[in-house]
This record gives sequence, structure tokens and C-alpha cells, in this order.
Amino acid sequence: MKKFTLIELLVVIAIIGILATLLMPSLGKARLKAQQALCMSNQRQLALVIHSYAQENKSYAPSFDTEGVSWVRKLTSNNYLSNPESDKSIPVLTCPNGVPMTGKKTHSALNVYLIGDPRNAGIAATPILSASGSETLLLMDSYSFWSTTRNSHMTPAYLTTDQWHIARHLQKANSTYIDGHVEAKSASYLLTKTNRLDTFWNPEN
Repeated sequence: MKKFTLIELLVVIAIIGILATLLMPSLGKARLKAQQALCMSNQRQLALVIHSYAQENKSYAPSFDTEGVSWVRKLTSNNYLSNPESDKSIPVLTCPNGVPMTGKKTHSALNVYLIGDPRNAGIAATPILSASGSETLLLMDSYSFWSTTRNSHMTPAYLTTDQWHIARHLQKANSTYIDGHVEAKSASYLLTKTNRLDTFWNPEN
């Protein structure tokens, strides 16, 4: 049996090290793409839940009320989503790249111009089932675990500062539209969506 010399072993180890160095970026990117796909799947399921809620609530998505109860709590309290113990997160609301969280919080934010904001008289809810939905945002990856998103969040600070910000999937943010389809939108594209009257935010315009 041939015995390898020390030099031959060192050469083999060096080659393996070089190959590993070349493969690591590809493996890391593949892992990030898989996390993005899981997040997309969660948003798609969440959109179905929101549409089920709307079908039974005059076409309106769950919204904040005057007491500040979030749409997430409305879905859990009305059994549209499972209602786990308070210290456990709900899988469909989570993103693998999102900030660590517990309880009834979310990594997906609803478009505030669809659900309305009782603290701002200029933002009224829109019936989502009657809206033209292929261009208007329903859900997007959220900043931290904020439950709503709006045009004023489309800034470099919110979008790209670190992995827990909105465009956290290879500089893209998962975005689900009213009709239920999901796209990964680049940070550069989202930086152009600062006008609240854009159809991206408001189906009435």
C-alpha cells in the first residue's frame, strides 16, 4: 500500500481548503434563498388567512381599532390563526431572517393604506376584495416586528441598514399583493415607492 508523504498530505489539505473557500459563498447564498422561499410561503399563507377574514367582515382586512388592538391579535382572537401560549411565536408570522421575537408579533407588515389607522383621519380602510389587486401591496417584510408598513418606511435606513430591516433577503423584500401573488422586490425599487398615492399603496388611485 502506498503511503502518502507529509508534503502530499499538505497539498491535499490545501486543495480541500481552496475548494471549501470557493464553495462557501455559493452555499451561503443557497441558504439565504431557501430562507427567502420559506418567508414567501408564509406570506402567501397569511394572505389566504387575511382574505378569509375579509370574506366574513365586509371585504375589509383586519385592522387596528381605537384601542390599538393589532390585526395580528384580531386574527388570533377570532381563531383565524392558532392562538399559542403568549411566549410562543406563530410560525406563519415569522421570517427566518427576522429579528428574534416571541408572542403574537409579526415579521410581515400589512399595508396601512388598506387597513386604515384610527390615529390618522387621513388613512381610511379599503375593502380589499373589491380592489384591483395585482399592483397594490397587501403584505411586506416588516421593519423589526412592526405590524404595518407605509411609504415613509421606504428609506435606506429602514430598508438596508442590516439583515433585520425590510430588504433582508439578498437586498430584497418579500412583497405580497392583494391578489395573493408574491414577489421579491429590490431595495432600489422600493426606494421609488415614496408616494402614498402610488397604486403600490393605494388601489383607488
